[in-house]
Amino acid sequence: MATTLESASSARLRPCPHACFWQSFVDEQEFMTHNFKATMFKLAFPSHDRASLMDCSDGVPAPKHAVNKPATVRASTGPKGLELSCFAERLPALPVAPGATQILISHCSHDGQDCATVPRTSGQLGYHLLRGSHTYL
Repeated sequence: MATTLESASSARLRPCPHACFWQSFVDEQEFMTHNFKATMFKLAFPSHDRASLMDCSDGVPAPKHAVNKPATVRASTGPKGLELSCFAERLPALPVAPGATQILISHCSHDGQDCATVPRTSGQLGYHLLRGSHTYL
């Protein structure tokens, strides 16, 4: 099962007034690629004269092609779980990715049971709620 973690910085982006700009990148691979390339170009030369630099682009591997897969919402979240802060622009309707709708974490933790003493059947997982943190598996 793939693991997804939410970074602390993404929580800071949600209330940001620039959220509409970032939200416009959803499911727009070409738009995002073009803007990323242009931004990285600007960031590469902030205090340098381009003419005085050596071109080493031959040593940089060619980028992988885009996946050409539409954006989806994680199954364990669903569209109702999105925390949007931009309501001026409508977020496109995104399909829900296939997968588990609950987050399952194996049951061996702080309640006095260790993994060796927890009874299990094949494929059975216990559900544990982690307080105060977001853990997605």
